[in-house]
Amino acid sequence: FFNSECPGGGVSYGSIPPCDAVSEGTVCEGDGECSTSDINNCGDYDMYFTCNSPSISYYILPSEYCPTNPQIIPSCSSATTQGSLCVSSTASNCAGYGVFFKCHSNASIPDATTIAPAFRPSGSRNSASPYA
Repeated sequence: FFNSECPGGGVSYGSIPPCDAVSEGTVCEGDGECSTSDINNCGDYDMYFTCNSPSISYYILPSEYCPTNPQIIPSCSSATTQGSLCVSSTASNCAGYGVFFKCHSNASIPDATTIAPAFRPSGSRNSASPYA
């Protein structure tokens, strides 16, 4: 994601798990594992979001990874590109804003049939997609 979309608040970037140690729908830090690269999109850290399931179009961003200024993130629409953050009124997970990560382009807006909650770190491996 863009620097303005990086997690704010009390997130300890060093505690974000590596991308080869997380499951689908999880924020992770990539250093070459699972096709990630050294993109330094959040300071010295390489923030990614695992996204493999073609049936899930959007994931609700976990509140601990909310950007400092969610109001500057564009609205979710058919024009939202895959791998981007967007906001929708279907949730209020980030300071009153519904912040989502768009995984696949087969849905224009998040609704009950196209979203899934993001998961906390677990032990399974997946490939990862950069935030943007």
